[in-house]
Amino acid sequence: MSLYKLSTALYGHSMDVRSLWVTPDGSILSGSRDKTAKLWKPNGFNPNFTESITYKGHTNFVSCVTFIKPSSKYPTGLVVTGSNDKKICVFDPQVPEPLFNLTEHTNTVCCVSPGAKENSLLSGSWDTTAKVWCLETQQCLITIRSHEMAVWGVIQLTNGIIVTGCADKTIKLHTEEGAFLKTLTGHTDCVRGLAILNNTDFISCSNDASIKIWDSTTGKCVDTLYGHPNFIYSVAAHSSALITTGGEDQCVTAYHNKEQQSFLIPAQSVWAVTILPNSDIVTGSSDGIVRVFSANPDRQAEPTVLAQYAEDVKKLKSANEQEIGGVKVSDLPGREVLYEPGKSDGQVKMVRDGAMVVAYSWSESGKEWTKLGDVMGSAGGTQENSGTVLYEGKEYDFVFSVDIEEGKPPLKLPYNVSEDPWHAAQNFIHKNGLSQMFLEQVANFIMTNSKSKQPATPAPTSMETGEFADPLTGGNRYVPGSGIASLPPAGGDPFTSDNSYKPAGSALAAPATPAVTFFPLSEFIRFDTANLKAIQDKLKQLTDILRNKADIGPSVILPSESQLEGLVKLGEPATGGADQEDALNLLKQLLECWPAAQVFPILDIARLAVRQAAVNEELCSGRTGRQLISLLRTYLTQDASPNNQMLTLRILTNMFSHTHGEELVLSHKEYIFSILDEFSQTKLIKSMQIALVSLLLNCVISYRKRKDVTNLSHSLDILTKMLPNLIEQEALLRALITLGTLISDSPSFIHILFFLSLFQAPSLVIV
Repeated sequence: MSLYKLSTALYGHSMDVRSLWVTPDGSILSGSRDKTAKLWKPNGFNPNFTESITYKGHTNFVSCVTFIKPSSKYPTGLVVTGSNDKKICVFDPQVPEPLFNLTEHTNTVCCVSPGAKENSLLSGSWDTTAKVWCLETQQCLITIRSHEMAVWGVIQLTNGIIVTGCADKTIKLHTEEGAFLKTLTGHTDCVRGLAILNNTDFISCSNDASIKIWDSTTGKCVDTLYGHPNFIYSVAAHSSALITTGGEDQCVTAYHNKEQQSFLIPAQSVWAVTILPNSDIVTGSSDGIVRVFSANPDRQAEPTVLAQYAEDVKKLKSANEQEIGGVKVSDLPGREVLYEPGKSDGQVKMVRDGAMVVAYSWSESGKEWTKLGDVMGSAGGTQENSGTVLYEGKEYDFVFSVDIEEGKPPLKLPYNVSEDPWHAAQNFIHKNGLSQMFLEQVANFIMTNSKSKQPATPAPTSMETGEFADPLTGGNRYVPGSGIASLPPAGGDPFTSDNSYKPAGSALAAPATPAVTFFPLSEFIRFDTANLKAIQDKLKQLTDILRNKADIGPSVILPSESQLEGLVKLGEPATGGADQEDALNLLKQLLECWPAAQVFPILDIARLAVRQAAVNEELCSGRTGRQLISLLRTYLTQDASPNNQMLTLRILTNMFSHTHGEELVLSHKEYIFSILDEFSQTKLIKSMQIALVSLLLNCVISYRKRKDVTNLSHSLDILTKMLPNLIEQEALLRALITLGTLISDSPSFIHILFFLSLFQAPSLVIV
């Protein structure tokens, strides 16, 4: 295979080029985050292309494009675009406005492709469906619902088989009528794209960095190719058996008859690739440029252009390995962030512009970003030569690297010895969207490694709730799910009222009061406490953090402020209506796509939302319920953050608020018991202890109502393992109430009292 080199670059889009397609006459279709699609026609007399027309009709970025071949109904063919606005726009190729729109998808349309029949179209969406459309009648003929996550790729082979690729890591085959045939497994991460190789074979690419070739007649993987170190976003194939891929590594790889070559693009991400009829490769990237590469020397650019291109690639590669003020250049956002207004007058942003980093300031009066100048990487000192470190434009005595999560790059923690270490720790937590439970650990890290004296202000101490007090904002800060689960009234709250159980010696003798019946508890407990305003503020903060991350994937939804307001209202008493339905759909999407480090307030909203009967039914019924459990399981693994583990246990506890949630938890009893058993033998933070016991208590209440002796016995076994590891007073009390509920009308369980000899809790007196 001859070496591919740059042929030409096409400038016209103002933001990332996210999708590409080639028309039968060799023209290029491109779709962009700038909400437009463009048609580029070949010049004919040289290898260049000319922008022919710009298609407009979407209110959000164009995520996919395709071309429908000419027919008697549409003699010039059709241009089709899909968008994050949930619409599919269909254009006459010569007209910039849509002929018509297709609007049955309820979420981002992320892939479109021609069907095998004349004037047929296939589409896939984040709404978990794929659809087959008749463009003559403008009707949806088939809806495929075999997936439970976003459908990233859909194609139809000439043998009629419809292939879908999904974020659930699977590929599914369907008949031309849409009936499910077979599930193909092999990828270990999201399937991001599909391409037709021949009449029966097709190709898939995935976030797992692999490309697989499949035989649709047998469902077997016939070959696996590797050419990228991480995410692969796009794959394309040519009738000559040429295959090409593009991904997150700034690289394009070409494969042909076991030969392989790669070349770099001077942009952070290669979002899309396609192949022209003459085997030239077309790329769309995060710098907004469409590039054409050719293996034919006659179509390659002039030597001076190639030399400049090589220099651009070299500069970007070098820049990505550099840091300016403690920030990797590759982590900085591109110029596309300048299309978003600033938050306040004078706000400064560092922007990656090719190999350069440029500082811009927001002018509130002019409503525009003003260039301040280039940022020079050598302007700051280091600890070795000046005693200070430059970080984000300021000098610090220390800039620590803090490992928060294994396998991920460390976070930067700046600190001056004149600062309060607790103040610096709190700023670090807020900036990176970390859990409050890291506060003490981070502050101690600063004090130990800076060898500074302890600040005069005393360190915050643990509260009765088991959460940390915030030295900056006190008790009004947002701590995810910081409230204690509430119990039904029984003459007085046994956890908080004057009639509550207290350890011996914990209070002076009080006048006799009516006895409270603790056992058996017959009503489910819930975690009700929430500061909705604080949750909303945290969601806004995390959305901004994600929006400014250079490596954020295209599947991550970034809600608007109005959407966040609607989302937070799910935590209020039920209101119903279309607004609630939209918010609920958004909640489901964010649970699926937000990174684990930022998802905790979304989990907290889910914890509150499942208390509503309508939401409980919607989230916990049928396929949606099974999907929800599958998502929650990812937050209960041993390597998940304790914050996410705790909030997930609280969601499961609150599911018992209504029948659908109760049935969902019980239908997964084997998994629930395995989690309870696993965590019961572990030393947990206080809030986790309370959440764990509360879930077990609700399970016991439910099994007792059903007279399910087998599962009550299993619950008893778990409780005996749990008791020796509980040190939180609230958790201990709940464990005793669970025990009392278990044995209150089950004499055969009285022998459990023997196991209390294993229960080391000197602060409690059991009589």
